[in-house]
Amino acid sequence: MSFGKKYISEDTNELGRGSKINGRRYNNPYFDNKPKPNYRQRLKFILIFAFLSLILAVFLSIPFFDIKNVNIQNQGRIQSSEILEVINSQKRKGVLGMFFQENIFLFKSDGLRNKLLTNYNFQTIKVQKLFPNKLNVVIAQRNPAYIISQNNENFLIDRNGFVITKKITSADEQVFAKIFCQNMTDDNVTQFSEQSLHLELISNITAELKNKSELATEKISIGKDADTIEIDTKDGPKIYFSASHEMTQQIKKLITVKDELKENFFKKEYIDLRIDENVYIK
Repeated sequence: MSFGKKYISEDTNELGRGSKINGRRYNNPYFDNKPKPNYRQRLKFILIFAFLSLILAVFLSIPFFDIKNVNIQNQGRIQSSEILEVINSQKRKGVLGMFFQENIFLFKSDGLRNKLLTNYNFQTIKVQKLFPNKLNVVIAQRNPAYIISQNNENFLIDRNGFVITKKITSADEQVFAKIFCQNMTDDNVTQFSEQSLHLELISNITAELKNKSELATEKISIGKDADTIEIDTKDGPKIYFSASHEMTQQIKKLITVKDELKENFFKKEYIDLRIDENVYIK
């Protein structure tokens, strides 16, 4: 069946997509009527995005939001000037390809905190951005307690075994007791095991020697078996303790020996308290 031209008028430029027959529109279901892309809407979106990006760039470039005031609350051996240099170094780092972290909005507080913890092993760090252009840094440093010596390298640590620094001064060696470790080989540590160092035991031993026996500690060593604690006393003998035995009993044995030997006590080479009720003297 065919229709004359007077009954059919093409409504589109594409054959068969849509035709009018007797004033009615008929669509061929075998052809999809794809909507034409709205280029005007796309262009509008691009222009809005570009405008907002420009506004943001101008906003982030305003010097008013550059960090000008840095307040560091810090007490300890690491000086605030050294911490400030770390902060200034981060401010000079780029971000987003065209800005720097000197802007208060772009400064990465977590990045600074992680870097300070990695470099200095501080106890706690709090970084607070105070708008429009101030940075507040609160640092709690660890309190040094001992010097650990192993493999010809020294570490200043706190009572929990956390490493504070490897930079040991002559003043540190005068103040803090040095523990020589023969049972450790790792030089890249941020914390020594308190149990392996027997820090609490050593603290109690040195205090007891000073208070009850009037013996000054000159050197502390931990044996290869990790159970033996060697104490070199000033102008006196070396004393061997066992970390696995009752420390109070060992101190009592030492006091008894010292009282019995009197002046001869300081002439002895060593006193071994490690074996049960026995005491070995040389």
